[in-house]
Amino acid sequence: MTLGIKLDRIEPGEPQQNGSHERMHPDKKNEMENKVEGDILAHRKKFDCWRKEFNNERPHEALGMRSPAMVDTESEDQYDGIIADLEYPDSIRPQPDEQQNICFGN
Repeated sequence: MTLGIKLDRIEPGEPQQNGSHERMHPDKKNEMENKVEGDILAHRKKFDCWRKEFNNERPHEALGMRSPAMVDTESEDQYDGIIADLEYPDSIRPQPDEQQNICFGN
């Protein structure tokens, strides 16, 4: 938010509102579940290969049978490395929990 990124959320419990993204989950599960032996690094390597194919080679129906890489464009916005301080309304106070995760409460 500080960088001007706008959140685009779906309603809780309504995955059909984000169908093109949700479609990826069963593909990933069907193609990778129980098919990787080894430690976390072996799993990461297999997933990285899968992700590269998914994003660069596979046509996606939601993208007019193009790959995500074919329709991806570089943002016109440039990050200058400076993050402005967040300002919250008085009704919201960020409250770190025991693990220093930020929670919002009154």
